[in-house]
Amino acid sequence: MITELKTFLAVAKYKSFAKAGEHIGLSQSAVSAQMQRLEQALSRTLFDRGPKSIWLNDAGWLLIPEAESIIRQWSKIRDESVKDTGTLRIGSIHSVQTSFVTPAITRFIHQFPQWKIQVIPDISISLLSKIEAGELDAAILIKPSFALPEHLIWKSISEEPFCLIVPGETDSEAWKSYLQTFPFIRYYKGSFGGRIVDTFLNKHDIPVQEVIEIDDIQSMVDLVRRGHGVALVPWPHDTPEGCTCISLGQLTFYREIGIVFPRQSPKRTHVDCFVSSITNITTRFKQSK
Repeated sequence: MITELKTFLAVAKYKSFAKAGEHIGLSQSAVSAQMQRLEQALSRTLFDRGPKSIWLNDAGWLLIPEAESIIRQWSKIRDESVKDTGTLRIGSIHSVQTSFVTPAITRFIHQFPQWKIQVIPDISISLLSKIEAGELDAAILIKPSFALPEHLIWKSISEEPFCLIVPGETDSEAWKSYLQTFPFIRYYKGSFGGRIVDTFLNKHDIPVQEVIEIDDIQSMVDLVRRGHGVALVPWPHDTPEGCTCISLGQLTFYREIGIVFPRQSPKRTHVDCFVSSITNITTRFKQSK
């Protein structure tokens, strides 16, 4: 009815179907048909019609301010829809970008095609600092061992068990023996994941012969495959070629992956949609395993 209301205001202004039609690019009969549809929709007559002229009746005069208000509101809604553009800045640890982040981006862009996504890779502790500094809108990271500030929201999306990855093929389950006799490729101590590994080794008093320290899990796996040592890593989705993953049994420990974002943000609606996308992705991923 927006079109009919606009035509009605033109008729009210020019006091003629024909003159209104000239100004809005419609024939007199088209204007007349629109006004009949409007009257039918409102269940009221808006004009007194004479042989060669029309006049607004009382109902018609009362409709003018209402029609103007409706059109203003419609224009505002339409303009806001057109202006729904922006950039969502998402931080992410490297290891979940392919499995979780890229599918969530696809879902988000389908819902908000005018928006851009900027993905900033980093280690968890740096991502958390960027969230607190307002440099990111949300970040996927490893849950820290300390409590988060009240102004941040944490949503858990995945819990990943660690295993010992060793070069070659083996049926042995003696993971402690591997750790104590083979060179150790350490998960970077400055990262949240590395701190989890360090806590595990200290708790169980397991000495290691550290030769390499690195923060990229895929690089750690590749170094193991090349025979440089063994490593404690989150259990891979697929066992890497040339390696064996050994369970830690009852001593298995985990890292929790989640998404963190500010409680208050001008982009909160869009952040919530991205969070919903990534939680749906991870739920489906868990069900498929």
